[in-house]
Amino acid sequence: MGWRRQAGFSLLEVLAALGVFAVVTLGVVPLLGSALKASSTSRSETVAEEAARTIMERIQGTKWYVSYDAKPNKRVDILDLYYPQAASNSAMGQSFSSNAANAPLVGTGGVFTTTCAPPPVTANPACNFEVPEGHTVTIKTSFIRKRTPATTPETYEIVTPCVSLPCSTPYTAPYAWNSQGNDMPAATLMDVNVTVGWTQHSRDRSFSLRAILGERKFSATRAVDAGPSPTASASTAPVSTGVATIHGNASVDYVMQGQTGYSVGTAQPATGCPAAPCRSEMTATFGMSESTINAEDTGSTADQTNTVAQFRMVRTYATNQAPPPTPPPDLDSLTKSASVKHAPPYSFTGVDQVSPTTEYLDHPDLAGADQAMVFGGENRNLKVDIAGELPQAEGAFQTYGSTSGLIEGYFTNSLTDFSGMRLDNSTSLGMAYFQRIGTAYPGRLGNLTKANSYGLTAPNRAVETQASVGFGSLHLFRFKSGSKTWTPLLFNSSTGSVNCKSTANPATASATATWSLNWQVNYDNNPNSAVPNTPTPVTGRINSTGSDLYNGAPVADSIASLKALNPLIYDDSVAANDIYLFEKRNADGSLAQKGYIADMIALRNPPTSVSADGRTTSASIDGALRIDSTALNPTIPETQTSISVFKASCEATDNR
Repeated sequence: MGWRRQAGFSLLEVLAALGVFAVVTLGVVPLLGSALKASSTSRSETVAEEAARTIMERIQGTKWYVSYDAKPNKRVDILDLYYPQAASNSAMGQSFSSNAANAPLVGTGGVFTTTCAPPPVTANPACNFEVPEGHTVTIKTSFIRKRTPATTPETYEIVTPCVSLPCSTPYTAPYAWNSQGNDMPAATLMDVNVTVGWTQHSRDRSFSLRAILGERKFSATRAVDAGPSPTASASTAPVSTGVATIHGNASVDYVMQGQTGYSVGTAQPATGCPAAPCRSEMTATFGMSESTINAEDTGSTADQTNTVAQFRMVRTYATNQAPPPTPPPDLDSLTKSASVKHAPPYSFTGVDQVSPTTEYLDHPDLAGADQAMVFGGENRNLKVDIAGELPQAEGAFQTYGSTSGLIEGYFTNSLTDFSGMRLDNSTSLGMAYFQRIGTAYPGRLGNLTKANSYGLTAPNRAVETQASVGFGSLHLFRFKSGSKTWTPLLFNSSTGSVNCKSTANPATASATATWSLNWQVNYDNNPNSAVPNTPTPVTGRINSTGSDLYNGAPVADSIASLKALNPLIYDDSVAANDIYLFEKRNADGSLAQKGYIADMIALRNPPTSVSADGRTTSASIDGALRIDSTALNPTIPETQTSISVFKASCEATDNR
């Protein structure tokens, strides 16, 4: 057996190995540090990018424009939230410049900036989203329009709304979200830039998303003149900046719409209310219709939609009451007699979706109590057709024409103080009587929309659209004292229409918008602490333009005359219990006179537009009349109800 030799590393060998290890480590450690730093930066960029996308998606999901009179004192559209006025409001983190640059937009003009983080002193509903810790958020907006003649690539220039008097159309006062008629967008498009910033490794970093937003509907781009005509009698050939040669749309957003609210004093976890009070609101919309036609290089289309009624009840949350992690769906909703027709592939003419049955909207917080109803309705005279590549669409809605359908639809608020407000709740349908739509248009409540196109060589060559609305009678409230009942305020023989006609000749193109409502108030003309057997009527007529009528005589404003009279509806032996038509308050906000109506506002002089070449026309009635009731239960502000009548619009484009 031989000897096995064993030996270790010498000191010199160990030192040499350590030296090699040190040299390698000195090269690897910085790489590891850079990798960790890059990973940290990447994570931060991902957080910022996700936050920016979430915010932009929220903005994109918000409605483009809702007129102030339709939603008074509520910020509900993109303009209200992200371009509310031509002025700054530092407390809410908002700044405005009327002459600022916003590259790459062309020129200078109105730029509105909203800072959501750091959070503003006053809570801003525009910032109702989560911001990652340690990040800043700014949202910059500008109204824009495409430069003409068209450029390649497309460029846009800033449009500034009215900043100070005098203001030109459509504004009569400086642009502001909470001013009726002055809250309209300065342009049909808006540039939105969301920037999320953070600081990392002593460097300021940011991530931005940018988008152009506007009304989400097809619109044919207006033709651009090619230049002067070769002769005085020759027409100018249009140069289209888009592919659409024909576009027409006529729509009725509602013949009538009511909104009211509810407040329940106990939590309702099953319906998504984590803590009392449980608040909700309801929107009841009657009579929607839309006719749309398009013709472009790839073909023509015609669409017709009609819906008799659509009710929706949703949960709302107080600012200090956080909603659950996943907001619940609608508390309840119903859609009555909805019809959608499209051509091609087929043409359709006739009656669709006839429904004579009664349907109800129930509130789960109120033990499933009925809160709104609609009797029935039918979508009739529907037509969608493409004839010789010329599209046409037409349709009408009317409440169902049976003898039992006198009460066509109404809604109520079961929290109403019927005793204190002297209202009748003893209807045959077992619901609190608040709004009644009687027979009418003609014969019933209803609407009609049309969109037609005619050949180039036809005598009536044009793209023409029309929307008409009307109802026979609308009863608001139903006063009751003992055996005596009557309706204090009613409207009847009410109609409205918009018409748009586009041609190749500005002399024959036109756009009109008109409406009128007759009203009657029944009141106590003898203040003697007793209700009369027969009330005294006062009548009037509201017109969209020109003079009104008040008791048959011309007046500038029949609503103003009615407010000046402020008729007494319920005459009590105790003066403090008297109820007038209009509520009056003192300068300090205290109640001076109890009333049913907080305010009544008419939208006069609806806007119309005809382009210089006659190829593009538009007109709209954006809520002809709004009536705001007082809180029908003085202890529950949510029981206030707002009623709007007539919202319709038309547009027509002929780029052939």
